[in-house]
Amino acid sequence: MIDSIKNKNVKIIKPFFTLLIVCSATGCQNNNIPEAHKTVNAFYNHYKPGDYRVVDKTKISQDLIDKIDKATFKQTAEAQKLKALGSTDKPPMIEGDIYTSLYEGATKHEIIKSTAADNMIKSEVKFMNEYYNNQTWTDTVVLIRENGNWKIDNILYRRNQGGAKSTKEVLDVFLNID
Repeated sequence: MIDSIKNKNVKIIKPFFTLLIVCSATGCQNNNIPEAHKTVNAFYNHYKPGDYRVVDKTKISQDLIDKIDKATFKQTAEAQKLKALGSTDKPPMIEGDIYTSLYEGATKHEIIKSTAADNMIKSEVKFMNEYYNNQTWTDTVVLIRENGNWKIDNILYRRNQGGAKSTKEVLDVFLNID
């Protein structure tokens, strides 16, 4: 009787451990990665470096949208304030590309690899700017699951952009300027 129970348990446990090993090696959430890649590709295929405010907001998280909107409001308010004073000073503004770690931005991108954990996917993306000495670099695009879709929540820079280490940090620093 005991041997029969042991054999049944082995038959049940063995497939479970096989699945566990496969999931550990390949990542059970890999089925989400192609969907996240579609978001990254759609965002960067249509984004033109320059004005950080002009992006496809359907591809980014609400938190990132909120930061962009606050920065836009601040930038506009500061410009209006200086104009009202008759000043020719330049208002505080975000310049350069904030969606990559190169000020000039990217002209091409390629997803190198992605890892999934919980409701987050991190994609290492190789960028290139063919007009700026064919410069290449790699940043990490962080995506989160929001309303059933993968959204870009942040870009982690491999090299600092004006002292910041990510898109959100650039926006936070700007928002905290007096």
